[in-house]
This record gives sequence, structure tokens and C-alpha cells, in this order.
Amino acid sequence: MKNLNQIKLVVFDVNQTLFHLRELDKRFKQIGLKKYHCELWFNNVLKEGFSLGCLGIFKPFKNIGLDQLKSILVKEKKPSKSSQYILEGFSELKAHKNIKESFKLLKKKKIKIATLTNGHSGITKILLKKNGLSEYVDHCFSVDDVKKWKPFPEAYQQVLHHYKIKPNKAIMIASHAWDIAGAMNAGLNSGYVENYEGRFKSYYKKPDISGETVLEVIKKIIISI
Repeated sequence: MKNLNQIKLVVFDVNQTLFHLRELDKRFKQIGLKKYHCELWFNNVLKEGFSLGCLGIFKPFKNIGLDQLKSILVKEKKPSKSSQYILEGFSELKAHKNIKESFKLLKKKKIKIATLTNGHSGITKILLKKNGLSEYVDHCFSVDDVKKWKPFPEAYQQVLHHYKIKPNKAIMIASHAWDIAGAMNAGLNSGYVENYEGRFKSYYKKPDISGETVLEVIKKIIISI
């Protein structure tokens, strides 16, 4: 395992990594759709955000999300007004059960905690507050601030610039392999959480550390310090 004794900052992805999407699954079901529609929608939003970025175009998560939802609703013959109800579910997401313990461990080591999302930072702040996690997080970053989605390097670099910190002193924690790959491409250390995608994708460079849960990854960081 890589020696991470210089880590001063841990940057967390938000959706799936800190907060699971079961609330969205529930809302899709309530309007007559299935869980796979939620997964299809979420992955399509990411795909479109990445594709637009490759074309030099930036659109916020919400804009893409609404368009993608309307496409699914039209195809499945559901009322278009349901799209807003689905998106509002993002402010009701619940944290994975090990997140608070993970944050406490980092705080004991005086390591700063930040979040970085492809969504809106305002939603992240709402979720942190509702889940009793606000006191542990130093700053919430969004790709909206640099008009570049993760995994483009600008998204990660804004965090480094804010803290005036070198990449080797920061680590990105995420449950998406593409996010981990983007962070490593920007020079950050990486911690992959297997709770969503499972085994790390072989076509990316191997992450510095990995674990089944956020807590397992954090404990490996703590051991290195």
C-alpha cells in the first residue's frame, strides 16, 4: 500500500460515495418506473456531461438531468411534471452509515475535509446539514465554479488552488472509477470505494488504496499517517 503520510486534505465525491441514491430509486418507483430507470437516467446524465465537456460546452447537472428525465418520462408515457419531483429527491439523500465515523477519524488527525461534486454545492450543503455532517466539512466545491465536469483536471485543480496545496498532499475518495482516474490525472492521490461499482476497472491506472466502504479506505489512510 502506498505511503500517504503527507496527506493534509481529503476530497470526497458526493453522490454514491457519501450519500446513496435510494431516495431517488423510491421516487422513480412512486411515479410508476423501475430502479433500472434511475440507474439509466443517472448514468446518462454523467455521459452527457462528459460528452459536452469534450466539445468544450458546459451545462449544469440540473439542466442535463431535467432533459434526460423528460426523455425517459415521454418514452414510458409518464407525466412530465414528475421530473421536478425526482430532482427534488437529491436534497433528501441519506449518508452511508459509516460516513460520520470516517469524518471523525480524519478530524482527530487534523486532516481537512472537502467535497467535490458534478452537481450543485448548495445541495451538498443541505445534505451535510440534514445528515449531521456539516461540522466536519471545511468546504463544498462544485464543477459549476470552473465550468468543467469531473473528470476534467480543472475540477480537481480548483480545490488544490483554494487550499494552496500540492497534489501529493491531497487524496480524492470516490466510488466511481472515472472520478478516481480523473483525480490521478490531476496529480492527486486516490482512494477507491467499492460500494457502488464493485471491482476497479482494469483499463484505468490502479488507485493508491481501495476498500469496500469509505470507512475502510479512511482507516488505511490513517494507518499511513
